[in-house]
Amino acid sequence: MFRRWLHLPMVAALLLAVLGHAQAPAPGLGEIQAPLVGVRNLGKGQLICLLYQKVDRVDADVRKAWRVQTVRPTARDLLIRFEAVPAGEYAVAVFHDMDGDGKLTTNFLGVPQEDLAISRNAKGGPLGGPTWVDVKVQVSGRVLQLQPMVMRLLYD
Repeated sequence: MFRRWLHLPMVAALLLAVLGHAQAPAPGLGEIQAPLVGVRNLGKGQLICLLYQKVDRVDADVRKAWRVQTVRPTARDLLIRFEAVPAGEYAVAVFHDMDGDGKLTTNFLGVPQEDLAISRNAKGGPLGGPTWVDVKVQVSGRVLQLQPMVMRLLYD
């Protein structure tokens, strides 16, 4: 019986080493945390969260996004997380897809009709969404906390 107890610390150390290694993030990968504030119409529709790599303009087009995830709008303030992001430049856009069609609803002029938030709280102009220079953030292999992104109709 005494011999069994001698092996327990060794087994425990091995188990911790294996579990710790399995949960360690891959080298060179970071995480983007985007605080989202001012979400309206809680419980309705979905928030479509877009992570972009280099684009000319960030116009909340799902087809141009590098990574897409959806979140239920359950609170006025939420934290959107993009994990396992390689080092580089990115931009984040989130829109409240109220009608569930998976696209940002716009009017006949292309002006968004659903709430929208973009990294660095950048606004678009008459030619579309904000330019890359206005929205990009740098990920360097660790957690990057963006400034709070305010949900609103950006083109009011």
